[in-house]
Amino acid sequence: MYYVIVNPTAGKGKAIKIFKKLSERLDISGIEYKTVFTEHKFHASELSKNAALDGYKSIIAVGGDGTVSEVANGIVLSGVSDAVMGVVACGTGNDLIRSLNIPKDMDKSLDIILKGSILPIDIGRMNDKYFFNVSSVGFDVEVVQNTEYFKGKMPGSLAYFCGIIKTLFCLRFKKLTYSIDGGEPVEQELLLLAAANGKYYGGGIKVSPYADLKDGILDIVVIEKVKKRIIPFMLGGFMKGKHTKIKEITHTDASSVLIEADGIIDINLDGEIISGDKMMFTVERAGLKVFV
Repeated sequence: MYYVIVNPTAGKGKAIKIFKKLSERLDISGIEYKTVFTEHKFHASELSKNAALDGYKSIIAVGGDGTVSEVANGIVLSGVSDAVMGVVACGTGNDLIRSLNIPKDMDKSLDIILKGSILPIDIGRMNDKYFFNVSSVGFDVEVVQNTEYFKGKMPGSLAYFCGIIKTLFCLRFKKLTYSIDGGEPVEQELLLLAAANGKYYGGGIKVSPYADLKDGILDIVVIEKVKKRIIPFMLGGFMKGKHTKIKEITHTDASSVLIEADGIIDINLDGEIISGDKMMFTVERAGLKVFV
């Protein structure tokens, strides 16, 4: 029996339309399922955790990246090792499914779930919180915050572009000390530091072409402080994943990275913004099972 968690606000209501088609197909096929709708932030985590503890083995997230991250968190926190997450994407970014090669099409994504092919993927951890795709500090966090201002006033992709422009005008570099795999601490002013488990974030930006969800390591992407006037030229290559040869950008495989800031800073955790001044990033191999 499938446990279906639907975020009715995902994709500006698109999730409801997709769920109607999903339920019609399940009904016609005679497949048993239970549907629940999220009512508030983090509700999907509560629902998926309880579903796993109640014995549901197939838990489907119908929503965007936020919904998927919450459902995944709930499954991991349940401690139930044989619960599997399925994804029917209907958000604006849909970034994790890009790395998993799960199509956006509802029928195709449901076929994947019903076929039952399972892939254990790695999960990232930042202090006591989990992430499944990318966590970061710096430029992109400010972009997420500024994009929120434009959301609802224009399409998602345009809102994100306006968020970038606004960030460029009020950009401040972050002074951080970081240590990779317990090595010598490095103190630098940075534009961005990301711990990538998946390849994409921000609606298809290929932050880490080298990242692999099943290799047991994180790709640490560091962008040094650069002259502000060249940032727009760097962004074009960065957004397409063509930044691997830019000298100010480095990629390092790591099992852990410790980041310390001079004061409290904002941190992106799969699109959720939290705050802190000391962050330990680690990876847990094959910590979540997903239908792919």
